[in-house]
Amino acid sequence: MTIYEQEILRRTGSNPVAAVRSGLRVADARASAGGMFPVHQHDLQLQIVGEVFDELEFVSDNIDPGYFRSITGGLLGVICNEGYLEQLEQAVSHAETLHPLLRKHLLDMRFNVRRCLAIGAASGTGL
Repeated sequence: MTIYEQEILRRTGSNPVAAVRSGLRVADARASAGGMFPVHQHDLQLQIVGEVFDELEFVSDNIDPGYFRSITGGLLGVICNEGYLEQLEQAVSHAETLHPLLRKHLLDMRFNVRRCLAIGAASGTGL
């Protein structure tokens, strides 16, 4: 990644979608996002998901659908957390204008978060 690209990422915080909006290539933003959120570091991920949800319209309109799974799976993912589910529910409720594939990924994520929370409640672990 060039110094220019690193500066874009620094100025946009750790929001790779905002970095793409500012001129960073999707592949570079995706690569940097992979390093920002190590597996099972959901507390780190929860700090940025609101910003990513706010950028979904931009993602839908400007990013190749081939990257949607990377964005929804890598930046958002399935986090077994009630607060996260509320944010996801709100994103789904405003998803009618999004690309159908992006909307489907959001619906799949919501299904999996609900399932995770239900399993946690039933087992008494509260996952």
